[in-house]
Amino acid sequence: MTGSPLSMPIMPPGGRGFIASLRVAGGRLLLNPQNRAIAAKCHALGFCHVSDDGSARLTGLGQAYLDRIARVE
Repeated sequence: MTGSPLSMPIMPPGGRGFIASLRVAGGRLLLNPQNRAIAAKCHALGFCHVSDDGSARLTGLGQAYLDRIARVE
């Protein structure tokens, strides 16, 4: 039995930089008005969790996405 390739959702414009900033911040970031919209888009795709207190956390999928693009570049 062969494994299927890992399929990732398509990253919205600006999402790559946003989740990269989450990684640099240690996996958790307090959202400001400028990045709330992109955080909501990344949350809908599973790349981060957005909590009620206005913070975002990097998910395993978000970390895997960053690891995958790091191997390509």
